[in-house]
Amino acid sequence: MLSYWIGFIAIFTFCRAQRQEYCPGCVTITSGEEEKEAYKELEKYLEFKGYALGIGEMKGCTKQVVSGIKYTCEFESKNICGTYGCKVEFVIKAWTNTKYHDDHLRCYKKVEQYIDGRPLYY
Repeated sequence: MLSYWIGFIAIFTFCRAQRQEYCPGCVTITSGEEEKEAYKELEKYLEFKGYALGIGEMKGCTKQVVSGIKYTCEFESKNICGTYGCKVEFVIKAWTNTKYHDDHLRCYKKVEQYIDGRPLYY
């Protein structure tokens, strides 16, 4: 049992270090107010870019101060074609004419399969 916990802590520490290296200064948004703010910014971003995507369930966001504020959000989008899992990254630079920079949006259609009676999404 002790070796299990040591292994778990080692993996957790390694993965956490990897994440921080990949995304220095990232803060996971947890408070309700910050979540609402991120949701509003995401809605404005999608509208500004002309993406016809409804925001379904938010899966979580991080916020990072770079040369502006960088949001990375994951959410579900549903339309007549099906359900999509989306991840978006955008930087808000309020002091420029073009508000959104370095943006990237990826959506993948969710296909539901059953393995051993359990749903699997990918």
